[in-house]
This record gives sequence, structure tokens and C-alpha cells, in this order.
Amino acid sequence: VMAADKTLFIGLDIGQAADPSALVVLEKDTRLPEGADPFMASPIGHYSIRHLQRWPLGTLYNVVVRDTVALMNRPPLTPSPPKDSIGAVLVVDNTGIGRAITEDLRAALPRRRVVAVTISGSQMLKPNRVPGGWTVPKKDLAGVIQLCFGQNRLKAVKSKQMDQLVKELRTFTIKVKASTGNESYESLTARDHDDTVLALAM
Repeated sequence: VMAADKTLFIGLDIGQAADPSALVVLEKDTRLPEGADPFMASPIGHYSIRHLQRWPLGTLYNVVVRDTVALMNRPPLTPSPPKDSIGAVLVVDNTGIGRAITEDLRAALPRRRVVAVTISGSQMLKPNRVPGGWTVPKKDLAGVIQLCFGQNRLKAVKSKQMDQLVKELRTFTIKVKASTGNESYESLTARDHDDTVLALAM
């Protein structure tokens, strides 16, 4: 396997009244497939989960912002010039209350790359680039995890936090509304959560 480069990403899902906020640190290793012709094949991404954090339900949003900024300013997530002038890329759930939190994070991290992702329903056919980020159908967020797991391109170290992620993946399913036929991707029951799944997908 030929390694090309590595990039660090932080995915931040903003919790609502019944869901906690969650954060995932991913390392992306872009490489050519084993045995591939370097002049013909294109590099593909392989991902390793380096850190997973879940705040207790009801944690104030300013605490989530403070903790995220502190993490972004710690090595190896902080920039290390001259080779790396950006550091880790922060991808934030910009849906609902997330808009205000995204702006708070941008203000606190003025020289860092903060990408806003607004999650849309299944009626949207594909991701759409917008100023400062993307609007992405939830089915695409669900599909990218399934794809990477299926191709053995997403790995994690076993821990209690990872056990929580695996549990969420098992209960993250497709629901079809009988009256409209529209699909939605969400937790199986109201008792289940999908916050770490969405942080990982973003």
C-alpha cells in the first residue's frame, strides 16, 4: 500500500432536547489500492477513528463550543507550519440551532477551516455546495458509513465509546412514511440515539 497523505477531521453533531452532542476525530489516509498501477489508479481514502466524545444530555452549548475549541488547539489537531498551515478541519452540524453554534466556532477559530453541513430530507437527490459548506441528504450521510465499512476503509480502536458507536450503527435504520413514501434515516426507536453516527458521517 502506498501512502499519499494524511488529514485530520473533526465531525461535531449538535444535540437537541433529547439527543446529546457528540464529536468524532477522524484521520484520513489517502492511498493507492494495494498492487495498483500508480499511473492508472486513483487514490482512495481510508479512515481511522482517533477520538470519540459524547457530552452528557443537557450540556450547555457554550460548553460544547469551549471544549471543541480547546481540542482544536491541541496537537496534533492544531496547525504545524510550514508543512500544515490549517490543522484539523472542523465539520459542524449546521441544522437548526447548529447555525448559531457554527458562527460561534468560526469566531473562536478565525484562521481555521470550519465547514457547515446542513442535513436535509430524502427529497433532496444529492449534496449541494453552499457558501461555507454543504447541504447533504441524510441518506448520503448514512450511505457513506455503510460504504466505508463495507470496503474495510473505516477502522476504530475498541473502547466503551466505540461500543456506543457500534450500538448506534445497529439501530440506525431506514423508515418509510406510508402516506408519502418518503424515506428517512434515523434511530430505530425514541430510546436510541444517532449523534455519534452523524458526527462520524459528517
